[in-house]
Amino acid sequence: MPRRLRLRKIRGYLYSTSGNDYIAQEFKDFTSSSSLWKNSGINEKMTFYDMVEADHTFSKKEWREELFRQSERWLLNIESE
Repeated sequence: MPRRLRLRKIRGYLYSTSGNDYIAQEFKDFTSSSSLWKNSGINEKMTFYDMVEADHTFSKKEWREELFRQSERWLLNIESE
């Protein structure tokens, strides 16, 4: 990363999911249909990033690289807030 991050500023979560993954799909189904989840306020703290073509382990190099890029963008965005 180009700069040192102030990790104490992190007040949210990045949740990266893979589209070719039954477990990730179950989680997405739960978050979209659960009133408990919707009323918990956690959605305001979460950033979701879905990699439609990726599998559960992000087994291709380009999927892992995209996952790292997305994570870096998310962390840098937190630093700038």
